[in-house]
Amino acid sequence: MNPRILSALRIIFGIGFLGALAVQGLMITQLVIDTLEHGTLSRTPLVILVLLFVTGFGLVQFIIVCLFRLLAMVEHDEIFNRRAITWVDRITVAIAAAAVLLLPFGYILAELDDAPGLVIVAMVVSLLVLGVALLVYVTRTLLARAIGFSTELDGVI
Repeated sequence: MNPRILSALRIIFGIGFLGALAVQGLMITQLVIDTLEHGTLSRTPLVILVLLFVTGFGLVQFIIVCLFRLLAMVEHDEIFNRRAITWVDRITVAIAAAAVLLLPFGYILAELDDAPGLVIVAMVVSLLVLGVALLVYVTRTLLARAIGFSTELDGVI
C-alpha cells in the first residue's frame, strides 16, 4: 500500500478523533450551561442526553482507534489474518450500537423541540446507520473469504 495514502488516512482519522473529542466536550458543556440558564430540560432527560453524547462520541472515537489498528496491519502487510476480522467485528458492533443510541436521542430532541417528526427522522437516520453496520459486516465476510483463499494459496505454494 502506498505510504502516502496511509499517512493521509492517519491524518484524517487523527483530526476526526480530536474533532470528536472537542465537539464532545463543547456540546456537553453548552448543553449543561443552556439547561441551567433556561431550564428547558429536567434533570433526568439532561443526564440521559449527556450520557448519549458521551457514549455516541466515545463510539466514534473507538471506531477511529480500530481503524488505526487496521491501518497498522495494512502497513505491515498483515491484513489477511484473523486479527483483522476481530477489529472489523468491533467496528460493526460499535456502528450498530450507535444506531440504537440514535433512537432515544431523537425522542428527547423531539420532546425538547415539541416536534414529533424528529422521532421519525431519528428512526430513518438510525436505520441508515444500521445499514452501514450491515455493509461493514458484508465487507468482513469478504475479508474472511480472502483470508481463506490466502491460506489455501499458501498451502499450494
